[in-house]
Amino acid sequence: MERDFSKVYYKKKYNESANFPKAENGQSWRGFRLFSFVSALLLFGVEQALIYFKLISTDIILVIRIVIAIFLTIGIVGYFNNIRVRWKFFEREVARNDKMAIKLKKRILKRMSIDKQTEATQNKDKKDERDKAILEAVSRIRNIVVLVNTRQALNHKVYRTYTILFHKPMELMAQQELERLIKGQGSREGDSVIASIAKQSIYDLTERTVAFSRIKNLKNGDYYIEAKEDLGTDPWYYDRELSRLRDFKEESEMEHSVPYQPCIFRGYEFKGYTNHTQENEIKKEKAQKWLDENIDDIISVLAENEIEAQYVPDSVAFRQSTAEVEFTMPTNLKVSNSKEKNLMGIAEVIDEMLDTKGSSLKSRLDTLHLSLALPNGKTRDGNDRRNDKGEIEDFTQILNLEDVLRGLYG
Repeated sequence: MERDFSKVYYKKKYNESANFPKAENGQSWRGFRLFSFVSALLLFGVEQALIYFKLISTDIILVIRIVIAIFLTIGIVGYFNNIRVRWKFFEREVARNDKMAIKLKKRILKRMSIDKQTEATQNKDKKDERDKAILEAVSRIRNIVVLVNTRQALNHKVYRTYTILFHKPMELMAQQELERLIKGQGSREGDSVIASIAKQSIYDLTERTVAFSRIKNLKNGDYYIEAKEDLGTDPWYYDRELSRLRDFKEESEMEHSVPYQPCIFRGYEFKGYTNHTQENEIKKEKAQKWLDENIDDIISVLAENEIEAQYVPDSVAFRQSTAEVEFTMPTNLKVSNSKEKNLMGIAEVIDEMLDTKGSSLKSRLDTLHLSLALPNGKTRDGNDRRNDKGEIEDFTQILNLEDVLRGLYG
């Protein structure tokens, strides 16, 4: 699941954010815009000081104002062009996302209290190699890249992704100090204190809870963590509902021996069958969010069993009690017969981790198929399964008798 941010930036496949660093020089669009605006502000200050002390001619004032206008124009036009490109690649709420990214970075740095953690080191007159490594790591923390992107997926779902990127120092000792600051003291392997801080900061800003991934590495050695928030189905997507209503209209015009919908027919009242379509759609959205929160842990279980697999988000299909998920594997990697026999054991490990029952795992050529049991309101021990709010977690689909009967009899 490794992502090379620089490549997707230049291919403009996703155009992750206006803040994203360029590969060749480490600068960012945001830094370039900031340089333009700060330069214009400094020139304006110099101009006002020279005018106040009467040390400048009218011609020079005009030149300075032209330069200021050029800097401001470059910054503004550059940003709006970047917004245009991101719109082209289906990103939404671009300006709001950038504003949230700035607020989120400020909150993260404030909560980490980096200056307090390294105050003693900074005040030393003579600094040894470790002190320099600590200060270099602190500098990298201050220069983290925070990205917030809202984008529509192919399945007409809208997701907001939060990404925090750390640039890797050149020196080994500085790298170790950076990892120590990211992970915190006494944390588990792969966990990070900065993920907890970012999660709380996002909740303070949006009153929404997200789950960050464990620390991941890019090909160039940099680190990043990310969280994905499901914002639901695109509110402007009506094709599926229109298709359902057309089918319903056609079928409702046919005569049936028993009415499917509540009605009064020839003096008799028929209760009909309850339609659970809307309730099932809500359950599917909750199940998708639950899957997104746990997919990294599922991939980790596969990796621990020497199965290198890549999650295919668009393959997810929800059945009555399972989520059907597919993973692709390299063509030169096939699951051996011995591992094939162990796939059910791996599925049992996944069930134990997620507190579910009945998952299965099968390999088909270069594809791995996971039939993941959905939470059904009960734990493996038979107790009620509840979320943090105390609500029953049951994402299984409710059978629509009307749909079954229409399929059989029209």
